[in-house]
Amino acid sequence: MKMPVYEVGLELGIEWESADASHKDRYVFSEFDIEHADIPASLREDLTGLGPGDTLSQTYPPGELVAPYDTSNIRQIQKADFRTRFSVALHPGRFYPRKFIATALQGSQNDNRPFRLLSVDGDMLQIDLNHPLSLRPIDLTATVLAPLQSGGNAPAQQDMIAALCDSGPGLQANSPEITTEFITDSAFRRSDTQDDAEFYQQPRLVAHLDETALDQFKDLYTRFVKPGMKVLDLMSSWKSHLPEDVAPLHVTGLGMNVEEMRGNTQLNDYVVFDLNQSAELPFAPQQFDLAICTVSVEYLINPFNVFQQVARALKPGAAFVVSFSERWFPPKVVQVWTELHPFERMGLVLEYFRQAKAFSRLATESLRGLPRPPNDKYAQAMSYSDPLYAVWGYAKP
Repeated sequence: MKMPVYEVGLELGIEWESADASHKDRYVFSEFDIEHADIPASLREDLTGLGPGDTLSQTYPPGELVAPYDTSNIRQIQKADFRTRFSVALHPGRFYPRKFIATALQGSQNDNRPFRLLSVDGDMLQIDLNHPLSLRPIDLTATVLAPLQSGGNAPAQQDMIAALCDSGPGLQANSPEITTEFITDSAFRRSDTQDDAEFYQQPRLVAHLDETALDQFKDLYTRFVKPGMKVLDLMSSWKSHLPEDVAPLHVTGLGMNVEEMRGNTQLNDYVVFDLNQSAELPFAPQQFDLAICTVSVEYLINPFNVFQQVARALKPGAAFVVSFSERWFPPKVVQVWTELHPFERMGLVLEYFRQAKAFSRLATESLRGLPRPPNDKYAQAMSYSDPLYAVWGYAKP
C-alpha cells in the first residue's frame, strides 16, 4: 500500500563558524515527501508528527552532514586543463565550477559544484575538491512552516541536504591556509565610467526585487531596529525596507537621486551624496544607532574607506547591516562582484568589514528557496523568489 505524502512548508537552516565570523544559511522547501526525501534518518524520524511552528535542532560533527575532508582531494592539475569558453582570471582562494576542469577530473561538462583554487605555480594549479564545510561542525535546524493546501506534487527523492549545503554555504569563508584574493588592480573597475551623477540623474521608482524578497529584507532589519533609533540608510532610494511597525525611528537617507529620496516616506531627512566621489560621510561621529545598505554595496569603488566612515558615524556597538541579492545595474557594478559566486560575495563584503578594522562580531546570512509571487512579472520564467544575502558587523568602541 502506498504511504501518504506529507506535504508541508519546511525551512532547513545551518549555522557554522569560520575564523572570525558566524554564518547562517537557510533554504525553504515549499513541499516535500517526508517518506522519500533524502535527509538523515534521525531528522526524518524527528520531523514525523511535527506541525506548523515546531522546530528541532541537531548538531553534526565535521564530515557527517556533508562529505568528510579527504587529503586526496587536494590535487595538482595542468593549468591547460582549466578550460572555459570565455576569459576567466585565476585567483587563489576563489571558487570555480568543476566543469571548468572536467578534462582533468574526467568529469561532467555540466558539473557546477565548486572547487577552491589554492595556488597557481607556472603551468600547474593546486586545487581543493573538498566540500567547503567538510572541516566544520554544523548545527542543523528544521522549522515546520505550514501545511500546503494542495498535494501530490512533491519531487520524489529530493536531496534536501544537497539543496541546502552543496550550492553555496561555505564559500563565504576564507581557507584556513590562504586568504582569498579578492582585491586586484581591476577589482573595482566598471564598464560605464561616466559620472555617477549623470547615470543616477533619472529617478528609478521601481522595485528591483520581487515582493516576497523585499518582505524578507524587511524581516531582516526588524531584528536590528528598536523604537527611538537614529538610522542611516546608506545609498538610499525611494524605499528603505524598514519595518513600519517599529516606531518612532529617525531615518536619514544618503543617496544619489533627490526625487527618489523625496518620495521615500520612511526618511525624516536626506543628503544627496556620491560615495564614489568622496567616502567621507557628512555626519558627526557616533551619530547613528544603526546603518543599513540595501542592494547597493556592489557599486562602491572605495568600499574600505566607506566602511571606515560608517563605523565613525555609528555609536559604539551599533550594527551596520549590508544586504543584497542577485540583481544589479550592469554598467555600474564593480568587476569583482560579477566574477564571484553569490556566496563568495558575502565573503567579499566580509573582507570590506575586515579591512575597515572598525567592526567586530561579523556575521552572514542567506535565505533561498521561497516561491516567487504568482503575480510577479517574472513568475513564468523564475520559480523562486530573489534570494537574500546579508553581512553585518558591530562598530568597535
